[in-house]
Amino acid sequence: MRAILLAAILWASPTDALSPVVLVPGLYSTRLFAKISANENRSAWCTGVGIETYWERHNRFQMWFSAHTALGAPCFNYNSAVRFDDQHGYRNNSGVEVWVEEFGGLHSISSLSDEYGVTIFGDMIKSLKNLSYTEHENLHGAPYDWRMAGRIFEQPGAFYAQMRTLLEETVRRNGKPAILVAHSMGCASMLDFLVRYIPSVAPVGWKEQHIEKFVALAPVWGGSVKLWENYASSSRVVPQLYKHVFRRGSITMPVGAWLGPLPEVWGNRVIITAGQKNYTAGDALELLADIGLKPAAAMVQDMKQHRATLSDIQKHPGVETHVLYGTDVPTPTRLTYFSEFVGRGEAFPTPEYQYGMGDGSVNDFAVEAFKLWGPAKNGKTVQGYKYYGIQHQAFLTDATIMEKVLSLLGTSGGADRLVVV
Repeated sequence: MRAILLAAILWASPTDALSPVVLVPGLYSTRLFAKISANENRSAWCTGVGIETYWERHNRFQMWFSAHTALGAPCFNYNSAVRFDDQHGYRNNSGVEVWVEEFGGLHSISSLSDEYGVTIFGDMIKSLKNLSYTEHENLHGAPYDWRMAGRIFEQPGAFYAQMRTLLEETVRRNGKPAILVAHSMGCASMLDFLVRYIPSVAPVGWKEQHIEKFVALAPVWGGSVKLWENYASSSRVVPQLYKHVFRRGSITMPVGAWLGPLPEVWGNRVIITAGQKNYTAGDALELLADIGLKPAAAMVQDMKQHRATLSDIQKHPGVETHVLYGTDVPTPTRLTYFSEFVGRGEAFPTPEYQYGMGDGSVNDFAVEAFKLWGPAKNGKTVQGYKYYGIQHQAFLTDATIMEKVLSLLGTSGGADRLVVV
């Protein structure tokens, strides 16, 4: 897809008039780095005879996204996998360290790779810098390990603690509350941050002091069919990656258990049919058991026990919120497999799709879960803006969306502030 480079006219408002901005990426949209220190249970390809070499087993390397992501599937799946049990919780495979770099900076969320054209916030960052925003001063990125989700982010020193510190520091530096701009999974993570995490760790009034508004782009409020499709048969992650390459690692990730369809939003709609058996949003545990994915089912159960599911955070975030979302793009609502799952965890063939409307990844009615949040809270409203024909990832590059975001940031009065190159 051709990237749309958006630049803003250079006579922007003075820097001291700008509210600080924090950009929060979506699923698969942060660069991940790793180091390998052991070979336990690893493929022969990952012990020095294939894509991964001595160098990658003893030095830091970019795990996502890079050439070895696409070419070294066995290695990548092992390195990216997440283990879970009640005794040890969530952890990486033995001998694997995974982390994100430069929290608060922009490099890890601008694009996924210096080698491949997978742009994330890059175009928006260029526009904001042309409007006198400065990295690390009033413009920040919030990269995170997108394999994880929800309550894992609230552990000491993890994503939510880093996010709180970043917001407090930028508000102190700039003398005004910050604006959160999030995309996709980043929106759900920030909703969790505001609804569950902040009330548990911060004093009353923290949100009013530190957050001016929350701008949500193509949010996954009500869950997505694509997460269930990946469990059953695999789904495409990025255009450069053959879709079956990533499944073995991704079905172990907590994010899949967190972002599946919500019963409160999807109701009794049949989402998956396998042979004569139907599954609705309330059948997640049964679905995973039938496919043969016991670890994923255990993660779903763990999140339910800790009241840390996506369902548990469908509440007003307590800050002014603007929701920009898509419709009029065919978006899967139902998957049909022509035989029942056999319980061995194997990927089934590509299903037959039935479509509704949305942005191609998230159905419009699933985004509209925000209508369940109730009336304004403490005078803070939630406003929705529906856009026709804009695909999920294009919410980070489309000129119309960019114009609206800049307007919400208080830096644009209309189209005359933007130049499309």
